[in-house]
Amino acid sequence: MKPFAAIAFGLVAAVSAIPTPAASVPANVTFSLTNDLTGANAAATIPGNGVDVPLVDLFLGTSVAPNGQILATSIQFVTLPPNVFSACVFDLDGRAVVINDKKTFADIDGNPYAAIPQLLNGVTINCQTNGVVA
Repeated sequence: MKPFAAIAFGLVAAVSAIPTPAASVPANVTFSLTNDLTGANAAATIPGNGVDVPLVDLFLGTSVAPNGQILATSIQFVTLPPNVFSACVFDLDGRAVVINDKKTFADIDGNPYAAIPQLLNGVTINCQTNGVVA
């Protein structure tokens, strides 16, 4: 019986030593908000994990949030993982504002002929990427 126990524990130890793949973590994406009327802009980096992030958590205290109000006219990727799908989206008054690895800039106000700052304090952003950090 002792030889069997030794073999069993040896197998358990050998199986335990087999490396397992490390959990992958979504890569980060960096985007900026700009107020074209004032020239203010600020960037934020968040994980591309598909979790909603309130813009107030990212931009209060920056140049696009004078007096505690986040005011912006456009959004643009600053950095994103290369050669993979990446996208960020938020809803503004029932209209989706989207940037992705192919279309890296979006006009937030919806008017390509005028810069109309939009109040973004109650908005959350959701970013996803296929890029991972090992």
